[in-house]
Amino acid sequence: MVEKIWQILSGIEEFSGIGIETFFGVKPRSFEADSDRERTIQEKVNAVYHQLNFLGYYRDSKMKKDRRFRASFSDMTHAGVASFCHFFLCRDEDLVMKAAAAYEYLGVNTRVLHYKAYKKMQPTADTSAD
Repeated sequence: MVEKIWQILSGIEEFSGIGIETFFGVKPRSFEADSDRERTIQEKVNAVYHQLNFLGYYRDSKMKKDRRFRASFSDMTHAGVASFCHFFLCRDEDLVMKAAAAYEYLGVNTRVLHYKAYKKMQPTADTSAD
């Protein structure tokens, strides 16, 4: 997914001088502190996750609210920490989709499992015969 998004963006003139790794924050820019240091896998996952969210890929809603901003940051952190695990089990579809895209692009072997709670179906109309 990350590479598909980049195919679209790389055709835009403003992004022509930037590589995919730089755009998604996997590779530090020369002006950043410790730009010669390789980023950790957690830092890379967080960077890709953040950029996907910013671009609108399963974007977190209501980010202007302090509570929602903190929740989004927490989700990103969970995705990064889970990159050290065998499985990442989560009910939040937006989080699942961004984490899965970041893991796929970075070659992280964590399996993402989207847990959907069972919801009892309610009838939409009275189907009984008179």
